[in-house]
Amino acid sequence: MNVHFHSIGDAATRTAAVGIAQAVAETGVKDGRNAMSHLQVVNPRDFQAFADYDIIPVVAPLWSAKIPIEYDITCSYIGKRADAQYPIKSFFDLGCKVNFHTDYPITTSMSAPRSIYMSTTRTQPALGAEGVHNPSECITRQQALQAMTTGVAYQWREEDRQGSITVGKIANFAVFDTDFVNDDLDKLWDSQTKATYVDGKVVYGE
Repeated sequence: MNVHFHSIGDAATRTAAVGIAQAVAETGVKDGRNAMSHLQVVNPRDFQAFADYDIIPVVAPLWSAKIPIEYDITCSYIGKRADAQYPIKSFFDLGCKVNFHTDYPITTSMSAPRSIYMSTTRTQPALGAEGVHNPSECITRQQALQAMTTGVAYQWREEDRQGSITVGKIANFAVFDTDFVNDDLDKLWDSQTKATYVDGKVVYGE
Protein backbone atom coordinates (compact mmCIF):
# COMPACT_ATOMS: atom_id res chain seq x y z
CA MET A 1 0.00 0.00 0.00
CA ASN A 2 1.35 3.40 -1.00
CA VAL A 3 0.81 6.11 1.63
CA HIS A 4 0.18 9.64 0.33
CA PHE A 5 0.75 12.50 2.76
CA HIS A 6 -0.26 16.13 2.27
CA SER A 7 2.49 18.21 3.84
CA ILE A 8 2.77 22.00 3.81
CA GLY A 9 5.09 22.98 6.67
CA ASP A 10 8.67 21.84 7.24
CA ALA A 11 7.85 20.19 10.60
CA ALA A 12 5.05 18.16 9.02
CA THR A 13 7.37 17.05 6.23
CA ARG A 14 10.02 15.94 8.69
CA THR A 15 7.47 14.07 10.80
CA ALA A 16 6.18 12.18 7.76
CA ALA A 17 9.70 11.40 6.53
CA VAL A 18 10.70 10.05 9.94
CA GLY A 19 7.58 7.91 9.98
CA ILE A 20 8.38 6.45 6.57
CA ALA A 21 11.98 5.78 7.61
CA GLN A 22 10.80 3.94 10.73
CA ALA A 23 8.32 1.88 8.69
CA VAL A 24 11.05 0.90 6.23
CA ALA A 25 13.32 -0.10 9.11
CA GLU A 26 10.62 -2.27 10.69
CA THR A 27 9.13 -3.89 7.58
CA GLY A 28 12.10 -3.99 5.26
CA VAL A 29 9.90 -2.80 2.38
CA LYS A 30 12.24 -0.84 0.09
CA ASP A 31 9.78 -0.14 -2.73
CA GLY A 32 6.95 1.59 -0.84
CA ARG A 33 6.63 4.48 -3.32
CA ASN A 34 5.08 6.64 -0.63
CA ALA A 35 4.40 10.23 -1.61
CA MET A 36 4.24 13.69 -0.08
CA SER A 37 2.33 16.42 -1.87
CA HIS A 38 2.39 20.22 -1.80
CA LEU A 39 5.70 20.58 0.11
CA GLN A 40 5.47 24.34 0.44
CA VAL A 41 8.35 24.57 2.92
CA VAL A 42 11.04 21.91 3.28
CA ASN A 43 14.04 22.17 5.57
CA PRO A 44 17.20 21.66 3.43
CA ARG A 45 18.45 18.93 5.75
CA ASP A 46 15.33 16.86 4.99
CA PHE A 47 15.74 16.68 1.20
CA GLN A 48 18.04 13.66 1.41
CA ALA A 49 15.34 11.58 3.13
CA PHE A 50 13.27 11.72 -0.05
CA ALA A 51 16.07 10.06 -1.99
CA ASP A 52 17.07 7.63 0.78
CA TYR A 53 13.56 6.26 1.29
CA ASP A 54 12.19 6.64 -2.25
CA ILE A 55 9.64 9.23 -1.12
CA ILE A 56 7.91 10.72 -4.15
CA PRO A 57 7.70 14.54 -4.04
CA VAL A 58 4.39 15.65 -5.58
CA VAL A 59 4.91 19.36 -6.15
CA ALA A 60 2.68 22.23 -7.29
CA PRO A 61 4.38 24.39 -9.95
CA LEU A 62 1.21 26.48 -10.35
CA TRP A 63 1.93 27.88 -6.86
CA SER A 64 5.60 28.65 -7.50
CA ALA A 65 5.35 32.32 -8.57
CA LYS A 66 5.71 35.21 -6.13
CA ILE A 67 2.10 36.38 -5.99
CA PRO A 68 2.27 39.64 -3.97
CA ILE A 69 -0.56 39.24 -1.43
CA GLU A 70 0.01 35.53 -0.87
CA TYR A 71 3.76 36.01 -0.50
CA ASP A 72 3.30 38.84 2.01
CA ILE A 73 0.92 36.76 4.10
CA THR A 74 3.34 33.84 4.12
CA CYS A 75 6.21 36.12 5.17
CA SER A 76 4.14 37.31 8.12
CA TYR A 77 3.99 33.71 9.35
CA ILE A 78 7.38 32.21 8.54
CA GLY A 79 9.65 35.15 7.69
CA LYS A 80 12.60 34.57 5.36
CA ARG A 81 11.73 30.90 4.95
CA ALA A 82 9.10 32.13 2.49
CA ASP A 83 11.90 32.80 -0.02
CA ALA A 84 12.58 29.06 -0.29
CA GLN A 85 9.02 27.92 -0.93
CA TYR A 86 7.96 25.18 -3.34
CA PRO A 87 11.24 23.43 -4.11
CA ILE A 88 11.33 21.30 -7.25
CA LYS A 89 14.87 21.18 -8.67
CA SER A 90 16.33 20.10 -5.33
CA PHE A 91 14.35 16.87 -5.58
CA PHE A 92 15.38 16.23 -9.18
CA ASP A 93 19.02 16.82 -8.25
CA LEU A 94 18.76 13.97 -5.74
CA GLY A 95 17.29 11.61 -8.31
CA CYS A 96 13.78 11.59 -6.87
CA LYS A 97 10.80 10.53 -9.01
CA VAL A 98 9.10 13.94 -8.95
CA ASN A 99 5.41 14.36 -9.83
CA PHE A 100 3.27 17.46 -10.38
CA HIS A 101 -0.13 18.28 -8.96
CA THR A 102 -2.36 21.30 -9.57
CA ASP A 103 -3.98 21.62 -6.11
CA TYR A 104 -7.37 21.68 -7.82
CA PRO A 105 -9.91 23.04 -6.89
CA ILE A 106 -7.89 25.56 -4.83
CA THR A 107 -6.00 26.28 -8.04
CA THR A 108 -8.74 26.39 -10.65
CA SER A 109 -6.34 25.81 -13.54
CA MET A 110 -5.50 22.19 -14.41
CA SER A 111 -3.25 23.21 -17.29
CA ALA A 112 -0.33 20.95 -18.19
CA PRO A 113 1.37 23.60 -20.38
CA ARG A 114 1.06 26.24 -17.66
CA SER A 115 2.60 23.82 -15.19
CA ILE A 116 5.55 23.49 -17.55
CA TYR A 117 5.76 27.25 -17.98
CA MET A 118 5.78 28.00 -14.26
CA SER A 119 8.11 25.19 -13.26
CA THR A 120 10.71 26.49 -15.74
CA THR A 121 10.26 30.23 -15.09
CA ARG A 122 8.86 30.38 -11.52
CA THR A 123 6.53 33.20 -12.57
CA GLN A 124 3.45 34.03 -14.66
CA PRO A 125 3.34 36.23 -17.78
CA ALA A 126 1.24 38.85 -15.99
CA LEU A 127 3.77 39.07 -13.14
CA GLY A 128 6.91 39.09 -15.28
CA ALA A 129 10.32 39.32 -13.65
CA GLU A 130 8.84 40.72 -10.43
CA GLY A 131 6.95 37.47 -9.97
CA VAL A 132 9.98 35.20 -10.19
CA HIS A 133 10.18 33.25 -6.96
CA ASN A 134 13.03 31.04 -5.73
CA PRO A 135 14.62 30.81 -9.22
CA SER A 136 17.25 28.31 -8.06
CA GLU A 137 14.43 25.75 -8.14
CA CYS A 138 13.69 26.18 -11.87
CA ILE A 139 13.75 22.94 -13.83
CA THR A 140 13.96 22.08 -17.52
CA ARG A 141 11.00 21.46 -19.79
CA GLN A 142 12.05 17.84 -20.17
CA GLN A 143 11.99 17.40 -16.39
CA ALA A 144 8.55 19.00 -16.24
CA LEU A 145 7.23 16.57 -18.85
CA GLN A 146 8.75 13.70 -16.91
CA ALA A 147 6.93 14.85 -13.77
CA MET A 148 3.58 14.60 -15.57
CA THR A 149 4.17 11.33 -17.39
CA THR A 150 6.74 8.73 -16.35
CA GLY A 151 6.86 10.05 -12.80
CA VAL A 152 3.13 9.57 -12.33
CA ALA A 153 3.24 6.08 -13.85
CA TYR A 154 6.00 5.16 -11.39
CA GLN A 155 3.95 6.31 -8.41
CA TRP A 156 0.98 4.25 -9.61
CA ARG A 157 3.24 1.21 -10.24
CA GLU A 158 2.13 1.43 -13.85
CA GLU A 159 5.46 2.24 -15.49
CA ASP A 160 5.26 -0.94 -17.58
CA ARG A 161 1.81 -0.02 -18.93
CA GLN A 162 1.74 3.76 -19.34
CA GLY A 163 3.61 7.04 -18.89
CA SER A 164 5.53 7.03 -22.16
CA ILE A 165 4.85 6.52 -25.85
CA THR A 166 6.16 3.00 -26.24
CA VAL A 167 5.04 -0.01 -28.24
CA GLY A 168 2.86 -2.22 -26.07
CA LYS A 169 1.79 0.49 -23.60
CA ILE A 170 -1.68 1.95 -23.19
CA ALA A 171 -2.25 4.72 -25.74
CA ASN A 172 -3.58 7.41 -23.39
CA PHE A 173 -2.32 10.84 -24.43
CA ALA A 174 -3.28 14.39 -25.37
CA VAL A 175 -2.37 16.44 -28.43
CA PHE A 176 -1.73 20.17 -28.05
CA ASP A 177 -1.25 23.02 -30.51
CA THR A 178 2.17 23.77 -29.02
CA ASP A 179 5.51 21.97 -28.95
CA PHE A 180 6.23 22.01 -25.22
CA VAL A 181 9.96 21.50 -25.66
CA ASN A 182 10.87 23.63 -28.70
CA ASP A 183 8.30 26.42 -29.03
CA ASP A 184 8.73 29.80 -27.36
CA LEU A 185 7.79 29.60 -23.71
CA ASP A 186 5.20 32.35 -24.07
CA LYS A 187 3.20 30.10 -26.40
CA LEU A 188 2.80 27.51 -23.66
CA TRP A 189 0.73 29.78 -21.45
CA ASP A 190 -2.19 29.86 -23.87
CA SER A 191 -1.68 26.43 -25.39
CA GLN A 192 -4.89 24.60 -26.27
CA THR A 193 -5.78 20.91 -26.30
CA LYS A 194 -6.53 19.67 -29.82
CA ALA A 195 -7.38 16.05 -29.06
CA THR A 196 -7.41 13.48 -26.27
CA TYR A 197 -6.92 9.75 -26.79
CA VAL A 198 -7.89 6.93 -24.42
CA ASP A 199 -6.84 3.38 -25.31
CA GLY A 200 -5.82 4.69 -28.73
CA LYS A 201 -9.26 6.12 -29.53
CA VAL A 202 -10.18 9.81 -29.85
CA VAL A 203 -12.51 10.88 -27.05
CA TYR A 204 -12.13 14.62 -27.63
CA GLY A 205 -11.25 16.74 -30.65
CA GLU A 206 -10.12 15.63 -34.06
